[in-house]
Amino acid sequence: MSLETRFPSIWRQLEQAGRLAERHLRACVDMDFTFQNGQLFFLSIRPGRINPAVKIQLSFQLLAEGIITPEEVLERIEPADVAAVLRPEISSASKLKLLGQGVPAVGGAASGRIIFSTLGAERLASLGDPAILAVRELHHGQFPTVQSSMVVGVLAMHGGVSSHAALFCRPLRKPCVTGFNTGEIPHNKEVLILPSNKSFSEGDWLTIDGATGNVYAGKSLIETKPWDAHPELGLLDFLVEKAVTSGRVPPKATGAVWRIWDFMRHGLPLTNMESESRLPVDKQRSFSLIPSKKTDAARKALTPIGEASRKSFSDILLGLMATLERLFECSSRRQQAYCRELWNPEHQYSPEKESQLVGFEYFGINRRIPHLIELANICIHLECKPQSPAEAWTLESSPDIGARVVPRSRSISACQIWVNGAELRHEDLPKFYTWLRRREYFWRGFEENQTSHQEITDFLMRFKKSAKFDQRIAALCWEFGLIKNGKPTVAGLSLLNSGKKP
Repeated sequence: MSLETRFPSIWRQLEQAGRLAERHLRACVDMDFTFQNGQLFFLSIRPGRINPAVKIQLSFQLLAEGIITPEEVLERIEPADVAAVLRPEISSASKLKLLGQGVPAVGGAASGRIIFSTLGAERLASLGDPAILAVRELHHGQFPTVQSSMVVGVLAMHGGVSSHAALFCRPLRKPCVTGFNTGEIPHNKEVLILPSNKSFSEGDWLTIDGATGNVYAGKSLIETKPWDAHPELGLLDFLVEKAVTSGRVPPKATGAVWRIWDFMRHGLPLTNMESESRLPVDKQRSFSLIPSKKTDAARKALTPIGEASRKSFSDILLGLMATLERLFECSSRRQQAYCRELWNPEHQYSPEKESQLVGFEYFGINRRIPHLIELANICIHLECKPQSPAEAWTLESSPDIGARVVPRSRSISACQIWVNGAELRHEDLPKFYTWLRRREYFWRGFEENQTSHQEITDFLMRFKKSAKFDQRIAALCWEFGLIKNGKPTVAGLSLLNSGKKP
């Protein structure tokens, strides 16, 4: 008998308290309660822990009920939530035989031949088929096996969402089902036995669903649906589009909103913004443009980023780098260098302090990217917090653009940024990034109805040589900050020097 049927008054109190708690916390809630003699007592009320797909759906439900605003929806949804919704799925689960259900530890689906050890993976490697690692409990010695590209999922007989198997598969984004009590793997034997006395040996096909915990016998096609096939992501796309076109991108979610936009419009990855590796850097070359003794002064001049805003700022800074590099590489003058490192980041990494100083400058921006005509250069100093040497920022070399820095760690703890030689305040960074991104999408209309990049450049070239000039273009140059008090500004001088090397 349900609680609603046996104790209707308690149920009504619980429903009313749940609605009040949701409005107060502005989220779905978990409530621990007890009752005695018709009186309800709450032990704790806290925001609920939900999977990303439900999180996105509930955010729109709270929006429809008027509990939160569209801006708050964008602040709550992370790119990782979108990536989690787009996990692989079983295309024909109804055609498979269900063996049982475990704990859905890591979302996604996988189908492969069952293996029980590292040696099993080596024996089946020649087949070229994917593998599902089945274990009683995952131990540290099996981590390299899970990391291999051959293993596409893990099935553990014991454990839960915080077990070794779940914690190790989660960052690898590999499906994992734990607590599969239906099956048993005897000690010192490589076989999975079910209550029906059916057994699975090495090489047999299994399919697991990390979203539901279901385990199936047999091979299945695994597919990932496009983002527009998910209704909740369609609603998210509408909100992101509205925020971008109106310029009302929430400052707290600026980096996340533009990463989702880049994914939906440009197909850029949601979870990894590292650039592709190019040629190795010549270690004999001297990269230092600033004497090494001045790096200490540069480190001291950095402004710390608070813990609360560190993730947002990191997303913005990494997004700024990715955007400028994409625009430079799409320009007609891509064979020329556009970025210079201020010092070799590999020499500035200190494992003892768990920090790394990185400095670089983008120059001649308005000469190569027409719609950013106000920007001559952007100079950035960063302090990163790599979790390991593998996450330390490095240099890569390209025959087209020379050497440049490559981001590895996503955690930036301090920064200092100059735009056209003037320092940019931290609180203005979200607004600046939104302006820079929006300009790309609205410049085409400006060129069609106002003037062109070439006309503005030609005007500045003749500005001091002739007393007669187009007042309309002069007004535009003043509006863009290319001239001030009858003289070209830093951005204007950058255009005037467009024929010279930096």
